Amino acid sequence: MFNFINSLALPLLAAALIPIILHLLNRQKLKTIPFSSIKFLKELQSKRIRQVKIYQILIILIRMLFIIFLVLAFARPTLKSLFSSTLKGARTTAVILLDNSLSMQARTSVQSNFEKATNLVQQVLSSYQDQDQVFIITGDLNSEQPTQINFNESFELSQLKVSNFNFNFGLAVKKSAQLFAEFPNFNKELILISDARQPAKSVSDSSVSLLKKLQAKVFLIKVSFDESFENLSLDSAAILSGLIELHQPVRLQALIRNQGDESKESYISLFNGPNRLAMQLVKIAPHATKSVELVFSPNTTGQYDLVLELDDDHILLDNNYYLTLDIPKEIRILYVYHKTEPEVLAALQTISAKGNFRITPVKFSEWLAQPLSEYQLLIFDDPVNMGQAPVNILNQFLKMGKNLVVIPGLSSSLTEYNQLLERLTLKKPFIDFQKRQSDDQFFSLKQTSAGWRLLKPVFQPNVEQVELPVFYQYFKMRKMGTLLFEFSSGDPLLQILDAKAKGKVFLLSSGLSHQWGNFPLHGLFVPFLHQLLAMATYT
Repeated sequence: MFNFINSLALPLLAAALIPIILHLLNRQKLKTIPFSSIKFLKELQSKRIRQVKIYQILIILIRMLFIIFLVLAFARPTLKSLFSSTLKGARTTAVILLDNSLSMQARTSVQSNFEKATNLVQQVLSSYQDQDQVFIITGDLNSEQPTQINFNESFELSQLKVSNFNFNFGLAVKKSAQLFAEFPNFNKELILISDARQPAKSVSDSSVSLLKKLQAKVFLIKVSFDESFENLSLDSAAILSGLIELHQPVRLQALIRNQGDESKESYISLFNGPNRLAMQLVKIAPHATKSVELVFSPNTTGQYDLVLELDDDHILLDNNYYLTLDIPKEIRILYVYHKTEPEVLAALQTISAKGNFRITPVKFSEWLAQPLSEYQLLIFDDPVNMGQAPVNILNQFLKMGKNLVVIPGLSSSLTEYNQLLERLTLKKPFIDFQKRQSDDQFFSLKQTSAGWRLLKPVFQPNVEQVELPVFYQYFKMRKMGTLLFEFSSGDPLLQILDAKAKGKVFLLSSGLSHQWGNFPLHGLFVPFLHQLLAMATYT
C-alpha cells in the first residue's frame, strides 16, 4: 500500500525504543522506610503512584511517536493506491503546458531551451500508461485557441515548434480546465515546462484563481537556471530614402530593442549577400529601444538582398532583418504630348541619355497604340479631352500599381481637366485660372520641406537655400493630396493624388514651357524633372 522514496531511513525506526530503554534504566527501586501506621496516607500514596505511571507512559508514547514520524518524514512515504480493489488501474488525465514562446529559443549551451523542453516532454510522456489521456498545449497570442495535441493519436515531437509570440498562460490554463472536465479521471496532473520568463500581463489573477480550482497536481519544470539573459532584437527596419538612384546615398533605419536587464553593446551590420555595406556600434540601455540609421551607396543596378544583422546573443532568431531593394536596369517612360514643347523634349532627352531612364515621346493621337504594359510611368503634357475608353485604359494602367504625371496646358478647359481627374481619382482639384496682370508681375514659389527633400540630393551637402523659379500663370488647385511644391500664396504647384485603383497621379498646376514662367531657363529645370520622374517611378 505504501512505497518509500527514501527507504534507507527506515532502519532508524529502531530509535523509537530509546525512550523505553531510558525509562527502564532510570527506574528507581522503592525503599521501605518504617513509619507509623496511617491508613489514609497509604491510600493517597497508591493513587499518586498510579497517576505518575500513566503520565510516564504517555510521555514515553509521545517520544516514540515523535521519533517514528520524524523517520517516516525522511523516508518520504507515497500512497500507491487508496483502495487496492477499487483504484487498481486508475487512469490519469495529464495536461502538459509547453512554453513555446520566443524566449525558449535562448541558447545558453549546445541546446536551446526549447530543445531541452522537448526532451523533457519525451521523458514525461514515457512515465504514463497507454490508458492514460495526455495532452500537450502550446499557447500563442496570435491564435484564438492554444494548440492542443493528444499524444496518443500519432503524435510526433517534431510537431512542436517555437512561436514568435508570448505564451498565453491564461488561455492555456482555461483550456486545461476544459480538458479536465471533459476527461474526469481520478488522477489529474498539470505540468508546466517553461523558462519562467512569462510577462506579468500574461498571468492574470483570474488565471491563478482558476489554477487553484483545478484540483490537480501542478508541477513546474524549469528548463533554464541561468539568470543572466542577454538579447537584442531587430524589431523593424525600413528604407528612409524617398528616391533610390545609383551612386547616391540610401538611408535605412532600424529599431533595436534590448530585452535584457543590463546595458548591451553590439555591432549592427548591413550585408548584400556576402558583401558588408555598412556597420555601426550601438549601446542600448536595459529594456529600451533605439533607432539606428545606416547609409550605403548602390553602385550597380539589379536586386539587393539586404540583411541587417546583430552580434550573437542568447536568442539568434531575432538578430536578422531582411529587406529587398530593386534598382531596375531600365525604367521605361512614355511621354505623351499634344503640342511640341522643345524645352521639355530637350530636358527629357538629356535625362534619358544618362542613367536608367528610357523616355519615349509620342504624340497624343498615337499613345493608344503603344504597349502600355511595358512602361512604368505615363506623362501627359497638355492632354485634350478624353473619351470613356481612353480613361478606362488609364484606370487599368493605374490599377497595376503604376503612376501617371499630368502637366496641364491650354488645350483643355478647367471643366475638362476636372472631369478627367474625377474619373481617375474621384476628385475635382482645379478651381480657376491665375494669370499675371503686367509684365513685371510673377508668382513665386516658397521652399517646403517635402520639396526640399525631393531636390536635396542634387545639391551639395551644405546648401540649405536655393533660388526658385517664377511663374506667369497657373491653374489654382485645392489641396487634396500630398503636397510637394506650392506658391507663396499657398496654392499647390505639385501634389500627389491617390487614384481609384492602386496607383497615384502626380498633378502639376502649371505647364512647363516658357509661356508659363522662367522654369525652362532655370538651372533647376532638368534636376526637377529627373527627381520627379525618379519619385514617380519609385513610388
